[in-house]
Amino acid sequence: MQTAKKLLANAFLGAAIIGFATPAVAEWPTQPVQIVVPWKAGGLADSVARAFQSSIEENKLQSQPLVVINMGGHFSIGMRRVKEAEPLGKEFLLANIAIMAGEGSGVMDFGFRDFEAVAETGESCFVPTVRSGMGVDSLATLAERAKSGEPLIVGVNIGANNHVASAMLEDAFGNANFRYTQTGGDTANYTALKGEQIDLSFLSAAAISKFAFDEQGKIDESVIRPLAYMGTSRHPKLPDLPTATEAGFDASFCMPMWWFAPKGTPGESVSGLADVLEKAHKTERVQAFYEDRMIAPSFQRGDALNERMADLWRDIEPKAAQVRKGKSK
Repeated sequence: MQTAKKLLANAFLGAAIIGFATPAVAEWPTQPVQIVVPWKAGGLADSVARAFQSSIEENKLQSQPLVVINMGGHFSIGMRRVKEAEPLGKEFLLANIAIMAGEGSGVMDFGFRDFEAVAETGESCFVPTVRSGMGVDSLATLAERAKSGEPLIVGVNIGANNHVASAMLEDAFGNANFRYTQTGGDTANYTALKGEQIDLSFLSAAAISKFAFDEQGKIDESVIRPLAYMGTSRHPKLPDLPTATEAGFDASFCMPMWWFAPKGTPGESVSGLADVLEKAHKTERVQAFYEDRMIAPSFQRGDALNERMADLWRDIEPKAAQVRKGKSK
């Protein structure tokens, strides 16, 4: 009997020792967090990433640094890198609605459903913009010009956001003659407009604030002329610029900024980054950045974000498919 008691006591002691010896599971993150931006430095997504990076560092919101990795070439390259990354909670993607436009238009064989959605941090709407000196001062006069016989040269990133936005407006015009040429994103299209290489482009509101505002915060129309805002209501910083709908054309298209993780990333890593982003989103630095770049300060995560993305996909997929079939060239 004594021997049995002794054996039992030794068993409990051994279990206790093993329990104390087992190291605690480290909380995420245990190493620097890499954020892949699938565009070159200087664009809107890059600016968003760096605003959050600075806010997180300044406010000590995370134990490990946020490292921004820019990737040039087609945006699908950077997106694919994260899609194929090991789901270890150390590499994430900051993209935008191009992840839907690319899938819908056929330039990518994967899309947003192949990732874990982390958060949405802000939204920038498109602004149809022409080069100055064309004699076009509204969407109505642009529509007349587009139907006059001579094609409008439209700068886009083939299969991406601005291509889908332009296809929406072309469809709203009816019988318009748009001729698409590969230019790229905001900076490339502003340069092409300035150099009179294209007639029309679809710049983000953030690009308008960057390239078109004078020192008084007014639009300088000496180089480019914004014609409308593709949001559902006028932007406070562009009070005299009507929405496309107000101008008589049913064409609304905005660009939310979305953070993703590789499929299968542990929930604590996904929620951990979402927590950090939500805190940074509320800081003065990020709110000031939103204000300066005319970004609507939206924040979504979890089920609400997944539902929003599903709703947007239902709207975007048919138009992106139209681009894929070559109906809008």
